[in-house]
Amino acid sequence: MTASIAVRHPFPLSNSLRPISIGFDTIFDRLIDFADSTGREPSKYPPYNIEEISQNNYAIEVALAGISKGDVEIELNDGILTIVKDTDNEEDAETRKFLHRGISQRNFVLSFKLAPYIRINSAKMNDGILRLDLEQVLPEERKPKKISISE
Repeated sequence: MTASIAVRHPFPLSNSLRPISIGFDTIFDRLIDFADSTGREPSKYPPYNIEEISQNNYAIEVALAGISKGDVEIELNDGILTIVKDTDNEEDAETRKFLHRGISQRNFVLSFKLAPYIRINSAKMNDGILRLDLEQVLPEERKPKKISISE
């Protein structure tokens, strides 16, 4: 069993950005806390891609060879997207005899911290790839607007 030790930088990056930002005082601390809360290094299994489709559209693709969509749970809770496989396929172990097993069936938890206003438009499984389409939808008050100068 390996231990994970969180080390905070004595001069957080947020300090160097404070003179040019307003209201972002805790954003870096929240990201560090999220990383610390998992208690582990970012997962390397299963492999995944994060793709920027356009300015406000993204896709996450997760390689799930040999895993059925019924064995995967996807949850969005308080800005954290979690993809979990927590089922044991004991019938395979009992009924099948593998000479080599290179397609992993192990359990996993993948977590992603989503920015505000990100919504998940779809989740599809095709040819062993789970694809989630995400979109950042800004409310009107967050969209850029011109400010006129009064006299």
